[in-house]
Amino acid sequence: MTALCAVCKEDRVTLLTDGACVEAGGRLAMVAPKVFTFPHLSAALAVVGPTAMILRLGAMLSVSATFDDLLGEAPGMARIAYCELGEMNDFGEEGRDFELYLAGYSPTRDRMEGWRLIGHDRSSDVRPWELNAAPDIIVTPLPPDYTWPEDFDPLTDGLELIEAQRRVGGPLGFVIGGFAQVTTIKRDAIETMIIRRWPDEVGKTINPTEVL
Repeated sequence: MTALCAVCKEDRVTLLTDGACVEAGGRLAMVAPKVFTFPHLSAALAVVGPTAMILRLGAMLSVSATFDDLLGEAPGMARIAYCELGEMNDFGEEGRDFELYLAGYSPTRDRMEGWRLIGHDRSSDVRPWELNAAPDIIVTPLPPDYTWPEDFDPLTDGLELIEAQRRVGGPLGFVIGGFAQVTTIKRDAIETMIIRRWPDEVGKTINPTEVL
């Protein structure tokens, strides 16, 4: 599980992600970014699922000339990167499931956009292995009883949101941690910052109640 919040507006797309890479036993294997930026394309890629896909797929898509070209290449390149993951049997049947979020400026349509591509058939509303236009707001996992603020601020509301996501457990226990990263993609710029670091230790399970 990866924390992902994506907010697409007319002039920017904002991504909120964590940095925990958890192994099969529920222990933290490493801390690494879940976002790959394409500064020359005014675009970014976020991955929910196996972190190993990020660098490989990001490098493959970096050859694109525009964000629109990147979108055209993404389904085929995602299949190649997926096949290179191996079996990942230790994680069970869903270990290789992933979801991509592609954000950027489309020169053809002259607007900021968000797109989704999923590598499994467990979703009832998204076609697998195809690009699907993303809703303006995506939050996964959605914390229980969370109410979306009227005017979402990534640095304040975003921090509150990802702290709530960190407390959402799953089959491997608590898997959101390392750090909270905000990435903002605009037509002419990409900005990223770390807004929270957690004291999670590699080799140990994540305890969401621990703070620096």
